[in-house]
Amino acid sequence: MAARASPVKLDPAMDAAAVPVDSLESVRQRLSQLTHWLNRLQALVQQPTLPAWHTLHSQFAMVLKQLAALSHTVNQHADTLRTTNAYPLPSFPVVQENGLLTTLLRKRVEPEVDEWIKFGADEGAAQHNNYSGGTKRRRMADDVWFFASQVAENERESRAWDGNFTAEELVRNRDVAGDEGASSTTAINLDDGGGGSDVEASLEQVLRYVYQGVDVREPVRNVVINTSVRGPAKK
Repeated sequence: MAARASPVKLDPAMDAAAVPVDSLESVRQRLSQLTHWLNRLQALVQQPTLPAWHTLHSQFAMVLKQLAALSHTVNQHADTLRTTNAYPLPSFPVVQENGLLTTLLRKRVEPEVDEWIKFGADEGAAQHNNYSGGTKRRRMADDVWFFASQVAENERESRAWDGNFTAEELVRNRDVAGDEGASSTTAINLDDGGGGSDVEASLEQVLRYVYQGVDVREPVRNVVINTSVRGPAKK
């Protein structure tokens, strides 16, 4: 910027009627909200212990919501923002805020942002070429359902829906039983050491194992409880 020979004289009462205050304020509020939720998500991710998935999912959903609101606001005021030029007033601390001023007056985006824009444009063009006419929405829905079916199938294969053990536990017990020479892969390994043989147990022994944790190999002891009330023993 070339320096002027004479100092600039400013009118104390500047006319700000042409300044799009409403549009700029709307964008500023959306950017502030987006920054707030991004900081919250970053704080959660950087915790020593990762929070539950539903907490991360809710925070990420709020970030997406703020991004959608910001995009809508920018598109709504696109004409005003495109024709608005920003410049610092003489009272702006140029020396102290040189970095901020350079960022605000930048005409070109950052190289990283430029790559994002190019990637988004290429992806949009590719999707537009792949989906044409009235089948575009239907094919996109088919792709989503195909992806969802793969996720559901992987989840189904990772669990044993007809038993009390997961698929990983069944495989682990089967391997232990095979190493110990078990004759049946359906036998439940009752101890972590790997007994290796099937155990025949009565219903009472099974119930004692389920509710009390008593090994089914232990014999059932008949315990007689005397419920009669007696007085103190006589000396």
